[in-house]
Formats: sequence, C-alpha cells, structure tokens
Amino acid sequence: TGLFGDANGGGLFGAQVKRAGYDHIVITGVAEAPSVLVIGPDPKKCRLESAEAYWGLDTVETDARLKKKHKGAMVACIGPAGEHRVAFANIQHGGIANSWSRTGLGAIMGSKNLKAIVVKKGKGKLPVAATDEFTALSEQVKTWATDTIGGKIFSRWGTIAQINEFAGLGLLYANNLRDRISVRDSAKLDARTFVDLVDHKDHGCFKCPLRCEKSYRIKNGPYEGEEGKKYELGYALPLGFHIGVTDLDAVLHLNNLCCRLGMDVIEFGSVAALAIDLGTKGILPPEAQEGLELDWGAVAAVEALAHQVSKAEGLGELFRDGVKPAADRIGEGAAQYTIHIKGMTEPAHS
Repeated sequence: TGLFGDANGGGLFGAQVKRAGYDHIVITGVAEAPSVLVIGPDPKKCRLESAEAYWGLDTVETDARLKKKHKGAMVACIGPAGEHRVAFANIQHGGIANSWSRTGLGAIMGSKNLKAIVVKKGKGKLPVAATDEFTALSEQVKTWATDTIGGKIFSRWGTIAQINEFAGLGLLYANNLRDRISVRDSAKLDARTFVDLVDHKDHGCFKCPLRCEKSYRIKNGPYEGEEGKKYELGYALPLGFHIGVTDLDAVLHLNNLCCRLGMDVIEFGSVAALAIDLGTKGILPPEAQEGLELDWGAVAAVEALAHQVSKAEGLGELFRDGVKPAADRIGEGAAQYTIHIKGMTEPAHS
C-alpha cells in the first residue's frame, strides 16, 4: 500500500523473545553482507553472523540448519522471495508453521541483508502485573475453548471449518473471484475432505487451549508423504478456488511451496489468479507467458510461476510487486481484472 507494514505471526516466537529478556526487536540500517542476527539472554552476546551459507536456501532448510547450529533456538527467516525483495515476501518461523505474511515484511528483511533472526533459549519467566485478573480471564478463555460449541468446532477443525458456512452466506468466489462457490463445491476443500486425505495431529500457538492447527502427512496420490504444519481457510481459497484448483492435496502442496519460498499465499494466489485470467482472455498472450501454460486448475503452471516470482525472473519479474503494479504495466484493460484495496488484495473471503 506504500504506507506501513503490519502482520501477526502467532506461534511460539514471541514467547521465546520475552523469555530471552526482550519486549521488542527493533532493526535499523543495512548489513554490509548477508547476515543472521543472533539474540541471546546476555545482551553482550547479541551479534551478527554471516549468512553466506544460508543465502539462497528456502525457509525450511534455513530453519533446520540454524537450529542445528544454535541448539534450543527459534528462527525467523526469509526465503528466496525476501532475498529478491518480492513485494509480498513473508517472514517464516517455526519452519513453515507460522509466518508474518501480509504487507511484504520479508522484503524489508531482504533489503537489510538480514536472512534470519535467531533467538536463543532464555530462562526468564513471564511476569504478570495483575495475577488475579489474568488468571480469571485465562479461565474464561479456557472455558469458551473447551465448553462452547464455537470453541469445540474451532478446536476440532480450525479456520477451515468456516468454508461451508461462508459458502452458504455467498462470501466465497472462485476463478479470480468471478464465480460464486456453492456449498456443494466448498466440500471439495473442506475439513472432512482434509481429514480423509491426511494423517493429522493437533498443535497450536503458545499456551492456547484451542490447538486449532493441524500438522499433517498426505496419505495417497501424487504428493504422498508430503508433510505440512496446518490447513487454513486462507490457503484453500487463494491456492484453491481462486486459481481453479479443487484437489486438496494440490492446495496443500502449493501452500508448502509458497511457505518454503517465503511468500504470502494470499497475495501470490491473487497474482496467479490474475495471470491466469489475463492469459485465458488473451490480454497476456502465450508469447508473454515465458513458457507457462496458464489455465484454471493448471497446478504445474502455478508451481512454475511461484518459483519465477520468488526469484523475480521470467514472468515473475512482471508480477513480483503484486496485482496492481502488474496490471498497470500490462495495460490493455488489465486493471479491470484486479481486486485490491490500495494495492493490497483482499483476504481469502469477501
């Protein structure tokens, strides 16, 4: 949007920072070379280390290597998209479990030559200013999570539980948001289909009683054995219905790919949907598609586009800044096929 960036990442990273003795991390300036910021309980040992060995790696590889080097640490890092300053690059933490995805904060890290932030394990406790009030509020939240219908549904299924409801309310659309999704169609990517497709295990953010996230392993099909950390409504739409993909295993695969490359799935899904829409309309002719055969439901083409966008090469150079700048560059009426608010695409549903 050209104003400021803000994102919420959930997970465990914030608690790790607090236990290391810090409330905030403020980063100014630019490192002279690719670097890793290492933060520990002792401020005197906070330092920059070389990231030359990690530059070019995806977020999962970076996370694994840094955790091997720094035992007990937590890692927040960027992938190739952040290194190439893609406008919707994100910051992943916990491997691909959580991310700060909206507003391109990964591009900011990339612009600072900062590949990762490593927070070493501290022994600090989390002090509470008003213990009685805090305990009472915690009990209220726990009761809602365990004893109410809404809490039980959310805990059992997570955000994907809303897909059928939202379809019934007319809030969900497919194919670059031009075709309304019916309740019947929504079942192709809903929670029941997910449970049938994968083996899964519950987990959640720091001390949250809901544990609404579902780590999984795909049981069958072309992506058999592929593992991921969760399945959200925010994945099913931009990487599913918005681009004409209705095979849930393909949605999970594309989500894992975007997370490894370090890109916001909502913005990338919108970019892919626009590219397909313009391609099928002839506004982006075959000779301009850099060898990609763009069409609704063409998973291989979307996968190739993701790699190109993350490195800002090929067709990715055109779409690296999001739907509005891409449409402005293309012209030929492309702007009428974009849906955004001051340059940022809307969330997964209307």
